[in-house]
Amino acid sequence: MNAKIKELAGTLSSSTTSMESLAKFLIKFFILSACTTLMVYFLLPIRENVADKTHHFYYILENLLWFSLSVVSAIALYYRSFPETTDQLLPGLMIALLFALVILALTHHSVGTSDMTHAFSEEMSLWKGRCGMIIIVITFIQSFFLFRWAKTGASGSPALSGILASVSSASLGCLFMQFVCAHDQSLHLLLWHFLPVFAVAFAGQKLGQKVLRW
Repeated sequence: MNAKIKELAGTLSSSTTSMESLAKFLIKFFILSACTTLMVYFLLPIRENVADKTHHFYYILENLLWFSLSVVSAIALYYRSFPETTDQLLPGLMIALLFALVILALTHHSVGTSDMTHAFSEEMSLWKGRCGMIIIVITFIQSFFLFRWAKTGASGSPALSGILASVSSASLGCLFMQFVCAHDQSLHLLLWHFLPVFAVAFAGQKLGQKVLRW
């Protein structure tokens, strides 16, 4: 029993010694995010009215919130990857950021048509649904590297770490879609921008349980 305890203590001590600084992690994160964004940028057209949108306060606010959610989730992942660190406030901040984004989507975007059945059937087209697929692809690319990094640590909650990596990546995808998608209706945003975030968070939880265990 004592040998097991000493072995575990040695593992934790080794983790502390090799712990990467937050600044170094964030530099890697921003470089990765820039590379992912540039790669997708050259593959997808930017919305025609993006210059006009940059003059709208709520559009800028939404971009800042998506960016903040991506970064805060990544920082939370960093702290969760080392058992000697804590991050009690970050998950709550993530929920607050996501809640604010949902409120903005419901209150500062047009509802479109009053016939919700017709509006919903229109959203089921491949043209509009492509937003969700693009977000998922960006999530896959970005989270692949975040999961690889997280495996170098020793997460005390593999499922939560998987969620954090996925939400950070999906938020980057949603931020990029702000410059690509010209559909500003609330229903479209909820279905094809927010729903993929929750979907990949669920998938990230399952994947984290499998690949981030130690």
